[in-house]
Amino acid sequence: MSFGYVPSQNKIKNLIKRIVGWPAFTRRLQAATVRKFLRLQKDDIFLDVGCGGGNYVFEMSRHTRQSVGLEINYGSLAGATIAQRNFPNVHLICGDGLRLPLSDSSIDKILLSGTFQSVQNDRQLLCECNRVLKPNGIIVITVISQHVLAKRIHSGRIYESFKRWYRQEKLVTRYYGKAELSKIFLETGFRIVNAKYAPNQLASAVLDLLNFISFRTGLHFNQRYIFLAFYPLLWLIEKFSKNTQQGNELIVSAKKGIATQ
Repeated sequence: MSFGYVPSQNKIKNLIKRIVGWPAFTRRLQAATVRKFLRLQKDDIFLDVGCGGGNYVFEMSRHTRQSVGLEINYGSLAGATIAQRNFPNVHLICGDGLRLPLSDSSIDKILLSGTFQSVQNDRQLLCECNRVLKPNGIIVITVISQHVLAKRIHSGRIYESFKRWYRQEKLVTRYYGKAELSKIFLETGFRIVNAKYAPNQLASAVLDLLNFISFRTGLHFNQRYIFLAFYPLLWLIEKFSKNTQQGNELIVSAKKGIATQ
């Protein structure tokens, strides 16, 4: 079964999903690090805030006691809601991450995959996550930090136009650096444990190139047949290129602690 597989009622679509899995380049390349940083245990209650179609929720349900997905857009949950009927430990909620409909200290592990960069009040989101996490609970976030290739090969005006397109296309409100994230986490009651760029510098450059082609032509690369063509190459680059000092996105894990404010 491929990573991020969410069952479908359509037999043909279901077969394709089983073969291809989740056709999201960045999320698939980050998956191993996300799993490592989360340190999932079989008895954990896992929460994915901003879960979209539930890909991480269904994947993590195989490794935890309960896997909960929260998504503000009900339309994104439609297919996953039907699929969850056959997964007794999967729970999907339509709700707002800034007002989590969960009890205090009820969650072991939280994931914000591409969610943190899309909200207007990032500190409020982290405070809510801190509230529902158990003592010493772990939170993992993935955020856009930069565009390693685009900012090097394009003029300032073109690069800024590309960033505006990317913000609109990916629903990004801002970019984050390590120092800024450290400050925000500390202020909201977390202690950073690990941080890593993923995808690595070379894989990020290839993804930048694909995104720039989309920016210029309107062609999208998230169709499954295109994903099948490019993902093996990106996986090899990610596996064998060791330069993780730079990259487009940061993965950060932190433990619940005490706020400094």
